[in-house]
Amino acid sequence: MEVEKRWIVRDRYGNNIYLSEERWSHIIDPENHPEMADCEESLEQTIR
Repeated sequence: MEVEKRWIVRDRYGNNIYLSEERWSHIIDPENHPEMADCEESLEQTIR
Protein backbone atom coordinates (compact mmCIF):
# COMPACT_ATOMS: atom_id res chain seq x y z
CA MET A 1 0.00 0.00 0.00
CA GLU A 2 1.49 3.32 -1.12
CA VAL A 3 1.42 6.20 1.38
CA GLU A 4 0.12 9.43 -0.14
CA LYS A 5 2.85 11.98 0.56
CA ARG A 6 1.91 15.61 0.92
CA TRP A 7 5.55 16.74 0.61
CA ILE A 8 9.11 15.48 1.00
CA VAL A 9 12.06 17.55 2.24
CA ARG A 10 15.70 16.73 2.83
CA ASP A 11 16.95 17.53 6.33
CA ARG A 12 20.39 18.94 7.09
CA TYR A 13 21.78 15.41 7.41
CA GLY A 14 20.58 14.40 3.94
CA ASN A 15 17.63 12.31 5.12
CA ASN A 16 14.35 12.47 3.21
CA ILE A 17 11.47 13.35 5.53
CA TYR A 18 7.88 13.26 4.33
CA LEU A 19 4.50 14.32 5.63
CA SER A 20 1.64 12.04 4.63
CA GLU A 21 -1.87 13.27 3.91
CA GLU A 22 -3.11 11.05 6.73
CA ARG A 23 -0.71 12.57 9.30
CA TRP A 24 -1.48 16.12 8.18
CA SER A 25 -5.21 15.44 8.59
CA HIS A 26 -4.51 14.07 12.06
CA ILE A 27 -2.45 17.12 13.05
CA ILE A 28 -5.06 19.68 11.98
CA ASP A 29 -8.02 17.70 13.32
CA PRO A 30 -10.20 19.92 15.58
CA GLU A 31 -9.40 17.66 18.54
CA ASN A 32 -5.63 17.95 18.02
CA HIS A 33 -3.96 21.09 16.64
CA PRO A 34 -6.34 22.95 14.30
CA GLU A 35 -4.25 26.10 14.83
CA MET A 36 -1.52 24.46 12.71
CA ALA A 37 -3.65 24.56 9.53
CA ASP A 38 -2.04 27.84 8.44
CA CYS A 39 1.48 26.79 9.54
CA GLU A 40 2.29 24.02 7.08
CA GLU A 41 4.99 26.01 5.30
CA SER A 42 6.65 26.87 8.62
CA LEU A 43 6.55 23.22 9.64
CA GLU A 44 8.22 22.21 6.39
CA GLN A 45 10.93 24.87 6.80
CA THR A 46 11.56 23.81 10.41
CA ILE A 47 12.10 20.19 9.38
CA ARG A 48 14.31 21.23 6.48
